[in-house]
Amino acid sequence: MEVESGGDFEQWLCLKLKHLGLDEEVFGSYVTGVLDEEDSNDDDRQEALVGILDGMTEAPVEEVSDEILSRWKISRADVIKKRQLDKEQEVADKRNKLAQIMEKQASTLSTAKPAKQVDAELKRKLLNEYGHQSEEENYSDSEDEVETLEARVPPRLTGNEQDLFKNTNSQAVQEKEREKREKEKKESEQKKQQIKDAKEKQKQKNDDRKEKEKKRTQKGERRR
Repeated sequence: MEVESGGDFEQWLCLKLKHLGLDEEVFGSYVTGVLDEEDSNDDDRQEALVGILDGMTEAPVEEVSDEILSRWKISRADVIKKRQLDKEQEVADKRNKLAQIMEKQASTLSTAKPAKQVDAELKRKLLNEYGHQSEEENYSDSEDEVETLEARVPPRLTGNEQDLFKNTNSQAVQEKEREKREKEKKESEQKKQQIKDAKEKQKQKNDDRKEKEKKRTQKGERRR
């Protein structure tokens, strides 16, 4: 089945599944879910696709899986390229807007004010506009602010306190890893069950279709 190199992947996938005699609504979401899994590589995706399609079509499952994976990679490359172009355009637009604001603000400030005061007011307005501070301002804090920051620095930990901190941190890391493994295991089991349910639903659909064809054939023979 020939398809265009571009276009919408989901639309292409629906047509492909339909061409294979599979319910695109049942299998489409599982296929896209496998492909969009961020922690998977191409081998994992290929294996998962084979597992989904195995026994569901007379077409060579591995060839179909290769085609789906290749088509998805082409579509994904197009999406990534478009996002990059959009991001670059957004950055350029922000720079142009910033330059326009700086030029406008500089022209509206009173020329009678000292240059340092003009720069300070311009910088303050730009910070209010964009809600962040430059590195230069972060390093030009007043002595009072520096003293305040120094006062916030916690005292040096003793040996026992350091060991306690390390143990607590290690336990937190292990707990986080354990939760991650349990989550991945649960998601894997759910996905396997969903694929099993999808296959059973597809099989039931095929059986119903065959039964209808059988009844229609028998009805035609009786008429003759």
